[in-house]
Amino acid sequence: MRKFILIFLCSFFVDLNAQVAHFNQFPSMLGNQESLIEFPDLDTNKLSFAFSMRKLFVDYEGPLIRLRRDSDGALKSFYPSVEGLLDLDLINIWRESANVYVQKWFNQGGFAGDAGQSNDSRQPQFFPDAEVPYLAGDGVDDSLIVSGGGMQQVTNKGKEGTLLGYFYTTSESQFSFGVRTNDGRWSSHLNWNNGRAYFDGGTCCSEPRSFVNPNNTWGQYTFIRLNSQVVLRKDNVLKTSGNVPVTDRFTKNHNFGICFSNGSSEYATTRFTELILFKIEMESTFYKPLELNMMSYWGI
Repeated sequence: MRKFILIFLCSFFVDLNAQVAHFNQFPSMLGNQESLIEFPDLDTNKLSFAFSMRKLFVDYEGPLIRLRRDSDGALKSFYPSVEGLLDLDLINIWRESANVYVQKWFNQGGFAGDAGQSNDSRQPQFFPDAEVPYLAGDGVDDSLIVSGGGMQQVTNKGKEGTLLGYFYTTSESQFSFGVRTNDGRWSSHLNWNNGRAYFDGGTCCSEPRSFVNPNNTWGQYTFIRLNSQVVLRKDNVLKTSGNVPVTDRFTKNHNFGICFSNGSSEYATTRFTELILFKIEMESTFYKPLELNMMSYWGI
C-alpha cells in the first residue's frame, strides 16, 4: 500500500509550529488513510506551485493532468483515484492503444498558474507507468510553461527559492527546468552529457553547482538558493553547497519552463513525476521530511 504525504513525528510538529505560528495554515496535506493531519506551512504566498502525479493536499479537488489522445486529438482531464494516485486505469481505458500527451499539468497549490502547452506538436508525452507515472519531452522542442508568475515572483527576486522534485535522469546536453537567458540562469541539468547534475541559482557558472550523478535512475532532488549560498541535495543527502556572490542573482522575469529552461535551446528528455517550488529558502526541518516522503511514496 502506498504511503501518503505527510507522516511526521510529533516533535517535528512542535518544533515547526513554534517557528511558523505567526503564519497562516496552508491546506491540509494528505496524512495516512486513517487520519488526516494539519500540515503547518508558511503563508500561502510562499508556495509558488505544486505539480504531481498524486494528490498532495486534502483540500485540492481538481484534476491532476489534462491529456491529448493522438488518435483523434481528444482532450480529457484526469483526477486522482480514491488512493490518491493519478487514476491510471481510467487513462488506459480512455487512450486504448493511443499515445497521450500533456496539454496541462495542474497546479495543486500556490499562487502561480498551471503548466501548459497549447501547441500539440510540442506537448511532452505522458507514460502511465504503474509504479511511477511520468511525463517526458522528446529532447527536441517539447515543453510546458508555468503561467501566472515570472521568475521574479515564483522566487524571491531570483535570490531565494527552494525546489523539490522527483525526476529520472537521462544524458543529453539538456536544460531540465527553469529559465535561462544568456548567462542568467535559474535552472538545472539532469543530467548534462558529462554525467553530472547541475543547479544554477543565479548566473552561470558560479561554483559549487554540480555533482556526479548516475544516468537512467529515479531520484529525489532538492535545490535551494539562499541570498548568498546554494545547496544541492539528492535522496535526503547533501551533495554540495557553498557561497555565491550576493550579486549572482537571476534578474529576468521569464516564466518557469519544464522539459527545458525557458530561453534555452537545449530541450530535455528528463522524466518528471513531482515538482514543487517555494518562493523562499526553507529550513531543513521543513524540507527534509518532504524529501523522505517523496522517497517513500515513489519507491526509493
